[in-house]
Amino acid sequence: MDYSRQKEIFDNTKVENLPIHIIGAGATGSLLTVTLVKLGFQNINVYDFDTIEAHNIPNQMYFNKDIGRLKIDALKEMCDALGEHPISVYPHKVTSESGHSLSGVVFVLTDTMLSRKEIWETLIKYKPSVQLMIETRMGAGVGAIYTISPFNETHISRYESTLFSDEQAVVSACGSSQSIMPTANITANYAVWQLIKFANADFEFKDIHNEIHVDIKWGNIIQFKYELKNQEEEI
Repeated sequence: MDYSRQKEIFDNTKVENLPIHIIGAGATGSLLTVTLVKLGFQNINVYDFDTIEAHNIPNQMYFNKDIGRLKIDALKEMCDALGEHPISVYPHKVTSESGHSLSGVVFVLTDTMLSRKEIWETLIKYKPSVQLMIETRMGAGVGAIYTISPFNETHISRYESTLFSDEQAVVSACGSSQSIMPTANITANYAVWQLIKFANADFEFKDIHNEIHVDIKWGNIIQFKYELKNQEEEI
């Protein structure tokens, strides 16, 4: 592919060897994976054990012909046709017992708060191979993006304070089962931009907000940097 039009914004050759792990290939995960392939990321690994159902078609990167297939099989077929470097896919649930070893940048895009918490505590927190975690949450018209260093104590304590239960998530603005394509698309793209900023800063947290809350329906954005106490930036 010809990446000349993005070179001034993002040089994918700087991250040729950076592993990317995407846990969840649903609304946010499928959109994010396709975007990373188009950006030229080479070492992409996607994990999901779900099959595609009819209700997935309106808000995910799948087609009617894919109904009944594993999400990762349909996603791999699509991405292999789009990019120069095949993605790797794994039809498994990612848990501490599954034997998966995560590294580089990990996107946690699962359906439940319980699974997010388990992945964070057992496979990311204090793991020397993981440089960055990006986690997203989404409601019908709102999205949240968390960008966390697994070794920064301030990041850890403040992020863990956001890990409420699945019972609370039912009434949370970013924890409902409702999903619409525009919200998923914007949430996924904010997550991709966090990765681009991380890569452009040569793997440091320069100018990266740890929390981004986007009211997509009404156009409001609130951002936080954890190192700055009581800081809130509203756009």
